[in-house]
Amino acid sequence: MNLKMKTLAAAMIAAGTLGTAQASSVLFPYVVNGGSVTTVVTVVDVNYAYATGYANLLHWALWYKDGANAEKNDAACQEVNQWLPSSSNDVQTVDLGGKFGSTTKGVLFNDPSINNNWKASNKRFDMANLASKPLRGYLLVDDEFYVGSMDTPLLEGEAMVFEFATGASWGYTAGRSVNQNFLNDSDITFTSGQNVSIKPWGETTTKFFVTPIDVNMFNGNNAADTKKLASIQLQRAGVVMYDRDENPVSGSVPQGVNCVGSVDAKTLVTSSALTLLPDGGWGQLNSILGQGTVGINGEKETVSAVSVIKLDYNSGAKFNGEAVTGTFNNAFQLR
Repeated sequence: MNLKMKTLAAAMIAAGTLGTAQASSVLFPYVVNGGSVTTVVTVVDVNYAYATGYANLLHWALWYKDGANAEKNDAACQEVNQWLPSSSNDVQTVDLGGKFGSTTKGVLFNDPSINNNWKASNKRFDMANLASKPLRGYLLVDDEFYVGSMDTPLLEGEAMVFEFATGASWGYTAGRSVNQNFLNDSDITFTSGQNVSIKPWGETTTKFFVTPIDVNMFNGNNAADTKKLASIQLQRAGVVMYDRDENPVSGSVPQGVNCVGSVDAKTLVTSSALTLLPDGGWGQLNSILGQGTVGINGEKETVSAVSVIKLDYNSGAKFNGEAVTGTFNNAFQLR
């Protein structure tokens, strides 16, 4: 929100014309864009009581790493945000990468632009297409000028990560929150101690997409603000994993993430332990939460949770040692 909007909104509250405002937010904790992959997001806006003068606007903010930094888990995120048009009971589906809907600024599926006159805004919805490829990040959408109080967020969202070169895809439901605070959102937050299974390394690649969560996800981690730091680790009482005959194997390696990142499951296990676990097995995934650097107000901010999405996809032409064709992607949110 820019300063002018903040000042006017505060004045409206003081004058009693705005009332007690609450924001409804959705968080897409992992979005990507690349040469053969894009992310399609859908936002449902069931708001019906926007503040006078701010009707039909949603605040979209994308925190991202692109180009050479996209694969660096310790790199800082950059940010782009804008106010995009909406309307009560609107549904808008957008290809963030602009592969589809290239002539409609990323807006998909014949949106007529009547009640939500998005065409007149001349705004770009394909926000991930504004940066270099590849891109990895997280997206927030917020209605900062909702009038009144609420217990249930009035925005909803869905995402599909689409590998369009092969036709494979996976998706998730966006986290929902009031007041931009996702720490208590059980739909996307993961604290520690969930058991995960690993398929044979030679046939299936397993990755964990990690996004540290704190009290205000609109604040990212560039030099002017607060870093979001967390690590994940396969570890349970000194055991990194149990093999498929219940034998414990040690050799855990924590992997840290700043802002958003991708952790290959292989990197959570020492090379020696990998040789003892050729067919995978299971282990307990834990998060190690950290503090950010000094923020713009001089204080440190503690990360209180993480979002973790587990993805499996085939890295070879066999499954269980038997020949297969095609590609599979299977992902789900750890809770």
